[in-house]
Amino acid sequence: MILKKHGIQNYSIPPPLPYPWIISRLEDGTGDFIFRTTTPPYESRRTSSPDLGDKEVRNCCYGWLIFSDRNYDVSLWNPLTSELIHLPPIESKPLRYCFHDIVLSSSPSKISTTTTVDDDHHLDPNTMVFLFDSTRLSIIYCTLGEKLWNTVCYAKEIPPELGQPDIKYRLCKAFILNGSLYARGGSFRDKLLCIHQVEPTHIGMRKYCDLPWSNPGLTLGSNHLVESYGELFYIAVSKGGINRYAVVDIEVFKFNQESMRWHKVRRAKDRVFLVGGKYSISYLATGEIKGGFIYIERGDYFYIYNSEDQSLSIFMPHLMCNIPRTPDPILFMPDLRLFDRQVEQDLDEAGQSEIEERETIEQANNKNILGMNEGESKLFGFPVDLLVFITRLLNPVDYINLRTISKTCRSTLPQIQWREPSISLPSAPLSSWFIFSYTHSRIHSFVDSRLGGRYLINIPDSLVDTEILHSNDGWLLMSIDLKALSFYNPFTKEIIKLPNPPRDFFLSSCIGFSSSPKSRECLIVAIGVSDSASIYIIRLGEEEWHHYEFDNHNHTFDTSHNSPVFYDGAIYVLGQYGNLGVFELLQEGQMTWKVLHKPKRRHGFVSENFLIVCDEKLLLVLIGEVEEVGEVKVFKLNRAKMSWKRVRKLDSYALYVSRSSSFSTLVKANGMGNRIFIPRLHGNGVVNYSLKTRKYHCFSRQDDLVDYYDTRELLHASWIEPSWS
Repeated sequence: MILKKHGIQNYSIPPPLPYPWIISRLEDGTGDFIFRTTTPPYESRRTSSPDLGDKEVRNCCYGWLIFSDRNYDVSLWNPLTSELIHLPPIESKPLRYCFHDIVLSSSPSKISTTTTVDDDHHLDPNTMVFLFDSTRLSIIYCTLGEKLWNTVCYAKEIPPELGQPDIKYRLCKAFILNGSLYARGGSFRDKLLCIHQVEPTHIGMRKYCDLPWSNPGLTLGSNHLVESYGELFYIAVSKGGINRYAVVDIEVFKFNQESMRWHKVRRAKDRVFLVGGKYSISYLATGEIKGGFIYIERGDYFYIYNSEDQSLSIFMPHLMCNIPRTPDPILFMPDLRLFDRQVEQDLDEAGQSEIEERETIEQANNKNILGMNEGESKLFGFPVDLLVFITRLLNPVDYINLRTISKTCRSTLPQIQWREPSISLPSAPLSSWFIFSYTHSRIHSFVDSRLGGRYLINIPDSLVDTEILHSNDGWLLMSIDLKALSFYNPFTKEIIKLPNPPRDFFLSSCIGFSSSPKSRECLIVAIGVSDSASIYIIRLGEEEWHHYEFDNHNHTFDTSHNSPVFYDGAIYVLGQYGNLGVFELLQEGQMTWKVLHKPKRRHGFVSENFLIVCDEKLLLVLIGEVEEVGEVKVFKLNRAKMSWKRVRKLDSYALYVSRSSSFSTLVKANGMGNRIFIPRLHGNGVVNYSLKTRKYHCFSRQDDLVDYYDTRELLHASWIEPSWS
């Protein structure tokens, strides 16, 4: 083992702050590294690197980056102290081997309470380095200071409940939790094993727990185990759209080490997670740094998930720091022992802050959500009769908001019973609204697609923390803990409960209903396709769900996780690549399911796709990948040739697309036509794409144009057309 201190050569190293940096190696021939912050104010630092040859980063542990090359010669580098450790070469390497994971048991540095970053560090002789060889099902390890590696095979030690020792049962994604070594195992990597003893002739392991199941109706794109301050979290990222490229849902689970159970976390507000392809890290939300965010590595950029409003935005480090674009970013977290005292204090403050915030939310929920002015005795100086007459010219929602300004308004202006025919308002037509709710909130937020702003309506207690599955005719189909279903009209507050569906109902990826539940023709349908096409239907008023199953020969069809479309007497489901699945209800209870081989699949740089009915025609909406700045294209189905034909303009029609609801409207307001409204916000304004300008716009902005990278997508939002019937 060789230890040396690497010179900085007039470049500044990052300050030791308790949050991560993103590191990229410059491609200018110098081999220098750029350190970039992940939180405002964004800044970058350039530092020269030690001679690491063609070694690549494999992991980051305790403030040390672990490098290895194709021969798996391992080096450790601490960017803050410039220490570089070269570990001894691995002897007697097999002809074929593959080390999936490299992990440190503890920090190689001894840091006392009086030590600063500039002081000399001493190596901890108890630190061990573990390499997991997936070819020979073995662990190769050594202790700092040793000149030779030890090898121990774990194939015969795999617990019987995990199956026969085979390459597919290899251990992977190793990490250290509270001083113990853990790794994932099982045929689907769905078991967590504790490796409690590693010796040259023996390895002891036991099954620790099963990993949690994420949303069953979605396709799991990636999942990550993250150790965070002695606690364990599991982050599941579900994918959909073209090639399963688009992120459609993110779930966070926390492990209770006493009950040995996983619990879903709606909002880990005191933590920030960064998950990458090789490893993941976390840090504590301190000071002005807010928690509840998850950074997801995607090449040279990151998605940022905000667990509060369940939104997804884009973080481009090279744009934030105004530096060259570099591939394969490296996640670096300093040694947290430098901040132990501050961390303990911040954890206590975070817990107290959460209690105070919860109390504030509860107090706010007991008040009127749109505010009040208790001291008013007059109503804007207008005679009451005149004001009542004027207010009858308002649209219903503006009338509701006016009544909520103060107690005087509520006592003067009568509450409207919208369903009573004797009372009506000659209101102007309303634009379609964007609807979403914050985590643990008792409020639905509505954003007018043209005017922007936010309207707020209380959610009934029985529907708090429910998920919107579909929206149609002013009604929402809500899921309650993936167990029960209810229709809900947020404007009339009416709730219609449905019979509990079978458990496998929620494995469906396309769920919707045909019309208002006030209609006798209302049909609820759920379609899921894997080895077979499984379809559940029920008509409003029926007590039992009907289930149908059809062959999906050679997996010829796979849904894109969008809502079904009821069109021309049949139910259409959009596939990943633009092909269609059609479910048709025939007479005498007969049902058919077929996959149309035409229209042909469309390829290209596309992330999301949506199916929609416009002017009695089927349209396909494609949204490009982030690298293509999300360009939007529209195609019309030519039923004679069964092919998609490009649509260049929509005239007076506007399209509203989201995974839970997509529809078209014939708009009357100037400038609203020929646009596609997407489930993204810029501030409090809805983002739309103009087919005329081929750019993104937001009506709530004075200059109208918006930068796609400065918007955020709300994953669980929907569109709704206001209705009081």
